[in-house]
Amino acid sequence: MSKCAQKNPGTLVISLDFEMFWGMADVSAASNLASSMRRVHEVVPRLLKLFETYGVHATWATVGGMMAHDDAEFLRYLPKPAAPQTARMLDKLGIGQPDGAKKCPREILYAPELIHKVAATPGQEIGTHTYSHYYCSNADSTPEAFAAEIRAAMQIAEDNGYEIHAAVFPRNQLRETYLRAMDSVSPLIFRGEERGWIKSLSSKYPRLGSVVWYADHYLPLQHCSYDRTEIMQDGRYNIRNSRFYKPYRPQYRLLEAWKLQHYKRDLRRAAKRGEVYHTYWHPHNFTEYTEINFRQLERFLAYYQKQRADTVCRA
Repeated sequence: MSKCAQKNPGTLVISLDFEMFWGMADVSAASNLASSMRRVHEVVPRLLKLFETYGVHATWATVGGMMAHDDAEFLRYLPKPAAPQTARMLDKLGIGQPDGAKKCPREILYAPELIHKVAATPGQEIGTHTYSHYYCSNADSTPEAFAAEIRAAMQIAEDNGYEIHAAVFPRNQLRETYLRAMDSVSPLIFRGEERGWIKSLSSKYPRLGSVVWYADHYLPLQHCSYDRTEIMQDGRYNIRNSRFYKPYRPQYRLLEAWKLQHYKRDLRRAAKRGEVYHTYWHPHNFTEYTEINFRQLERFLAYYQKQRADTVCRA
């Protein structure tokens, strides 16, 4: 090993919430998003190719039910009885309903071949996003039902040859009691909540916090990388979130250059300090304005690669 490779560079962590329509079924009709969600089958291979090009490892926190081929296989793994919120979702999706019932397009719910493609790509890891995108903050949520969801997700993953150690809570609804319910995942690596004054502001003043959180994607309002010593907590690995990777929106096109410069500033700081920078998004975020989003992401990854190389060779 050359002496210019001794210094510990910063670490870029990427996790993706791989959920397709499971993550949107509670807020939208399938007819509104079916076209966009179908394009996930095109976006994922492009992401994999880009990650390979820049040597990026990523965790794909996958809704376990997406590994099923059809309704019958999905229902075979589903915890019995289904949790109330899951039963409501299944009713909306038409899963378990008679053949004549209105049903959500299955290609936006099930993607076993796509998941296999992810797992077969070097450096890519399959994690869990529960079995049916179970929310921990619903009024009828319970740690017991959540634990059953995790066990179902682990079982279908095991039967498909995937070893699961990483978990992401849907909508980042992290609760300590639910963490303790994940005894079937060992060692447990999870995406924790971001820290900082913006998070504290959002807790006290949600509307103001939301505006400031949005502005922080364009302006250097707070630093969000952190030291590796913060990761190990109570025998678990808390790889807490630094920043959501915000997709392109045409209404903010004049600010997009600022966004990318801000993200580069994040990477530069993490590289110089040898810190962890964890960003995440959903594959379906790239199904609109796809070419622009991929161009921006490639610039981001190329800058990461350059910063990593420059930091190591300054040692």
